[in-house]
Amino acid sequence: AFLVISVAVATFAATYRATLERGQREQAAFALGADIVLREDLRRLVPVREVATERRLAGLGDDVDAAPVIRQVANVAGVGTLSAITLLGLEPKLLETLRGSSFDAPDLAFPSELRGPRLPPSARELELGGRSSVAGLSLGVALRQPDGAYEQIELSVPGRAAIPRAARGGTLLGFQLLPPPRLREAGADAGRPLVAEIELEPLRAGGAVVSGYADWVGIGGASFARGRLGVTVTPGIETWFRPRQAIDTMSLPAVVSPLLARLADDSGRLTLQVGGRPVRLEVAGVATRFPSARNDFAVVDRAALDSAMNLAAPGSGFATEAWLDATTPAAETTVRSRLRRAPFDALVLDSRVEREARLRGDPLARGALAMLLVGAAISLLLALLALALAALSDLRDDRRELLDLETQGAAPRLLRRLIRLRQLGAGTLGLVGGLLTGAVLAALVVDVVAVSATGERPVPPLELSLDPIAVVAVVGGVGLIGALVIVATTRGAFRARAAGRPAREDP
Repeated sequence: AFLVISVAVATFAATYRATLERGQREQAAFALGADIVLREDLRRLVPVREVATERRLAGLGDDVDAAPVIRQVANVAGVGTLSAITLLGLEPKLLETLRGSSFDAPDLAFPSELRGPRLPPSARELELGGRSSVAGLSLGVALRQPDGAYEQIELSVPGRAAIPRAARGGTLLGFQLLPPPRLREAGADAGRPLVAEIELEPLRAGGAVVSGYADWVGIGGASFARGRLGVTVTPGIETWFRPRQAIDTMSLPAVVSPLLARLADDSGRLTLQVGGRPVRLEVAGVATRFPSARNDFAVVDRAALDSAMNLAAPGSGFATEAWLDATTPAAETTVRSRLRRAPFDALVLDSRVEREARLRGDPLARGALAMLLVGAAISLLLALLALALAALSDLRDDRRELLDLETQGAAPRLLRRLIRLRQLGAGTLGLVGGLLTGAVLAALVVDVVAVSATGERPVPPLELSLDPIAVVAVVGGVGLIGALVIVATTRGAFRARAAGRPAREDP
């Protein structure tokens, strides 16, 4: 019985340890989705996009895949229970090396580059001719700078405005209709829609025509015909007049959670609200869970999400994190050390390796494992003692029969072998029984680890993990030590002095 218990407890401890270590690896990887994640330090408030630029990330080396990531909180309009949806914009290479998941993501790439007329690099002033039927109505000229940042220049109709140095040579993305101050501020006219008509002449930069409006569209209450822009500016609704974009009539392919997939229409389309602005998605795949997302989620191509957000509100789509995956453990250690130095030290570094180390050092998990190992060791000692006592008991209880066999000519070596085989047979049955009992207990390992590891249910859920080498080592070790104990216990049996006989001694 002691042997059965010792083998069962040792097998359970080995399975517990393997399951615990696998769970710790998977939890650390799932929490981040990458080997290393850089985020904004709320004490310093230095934006990720200013530190982890694409040029700097590319300079980390060929053995590191690094890219900016967009993470936003979204909701579904009219569904109050879905107010904390994780919207992730990831690069294709990060999906290929995604940590913490074996999900085979579909191709989410999307032709979403925002286009528009370019300003002459030498131009220092914008000029817009025309006439507005409402005094005080102005236009916010949205520009994408050559460095990828966004700028908005307020321009009256007619009017002139200086072009900031960083925006020279940038791309014109359109005009936002800005109501007069009396409608923006609380007052008698606040909340009322503004109806106006604007005669628009082509926009000029440095005296040169930047663009006409043949391929422009009105958004949120604007329409253009025969050189006249009719607008209805309503508080809470952004009104735009801008170049037509490919993304206007298309939805972003997305991998979504099951609940979001059920909310999609018959064509698989779903609209999320990000900062009060719509982002249209098309379900391309469904996943039960996704790394770094605890709640419902939608995962899209980063460039596509960047364009969709900046089209709705220039400057709103930007990287909030940077993810890095190393090709080797040595490369991960090297890049982690490098990221702790300037300029990256202005950001918070979250490491999969360090998270796993913290999980391994959890006192509750370590204490539970130590208790199992101590219990297995005590059970093994008791089992070995039981084997020795059983062998001695056989020698005592069966002494008369054994002496009769010796009298009939059986050699002492044969008699010792008989006792040993009998004990080894019993020990073998104990090993088999211990393995079977351990297999039954293994069914409880996942629940025991889930409760004892960190005190809460892990994500992703634990899966039973067996360590064949450890199990073989346990069985082989117990069997070998048990055999040695039996041999040592019976070594002095049936020798001349011990048996009280003179003459024949068999070594």
